[in-house]
Amino acid sequence: METAQSTAMARQAQSLASELNAALSEREIEIFLLSLEKAIKARRGFAAVARKTGLNRTALYKILSSSGNPMLSTLIALLPLVNLRLSVELLHDSESGVEPCVGIELAEVTT
Repeated sequence: METAQSTAMARQAQSLASELNAALSEREIEIFLLSLEKAIKARRGFAAVARKTGLNRTALYKILSSSGNPMLSTLIALLPLVNLRLSVELLHDSESGVEPCVGIELAEVTT
């Protein structure tokens, strides 16, 4: 039986995934990074994430700042720490307005 706390955490995780997906869809990288920063602060804290990823806290703050430009490998290391992962899906012609191409979506990791 799910507790009220686990239900709230699941809703929060889904909301975060939706927020990050919306930012990616709109190519709002700054908003994406700020949302990821907020999630890290709320879930684990910068010190714990820095230790887990091998990054120092200063570098982590810089990567997730509004002027940050993280490498894909860094995102792949960070996202599971807030229970998320990157996935790729095919866009429909009507969504892209051009030839079919690959899109990226964030999904909550379920275990």
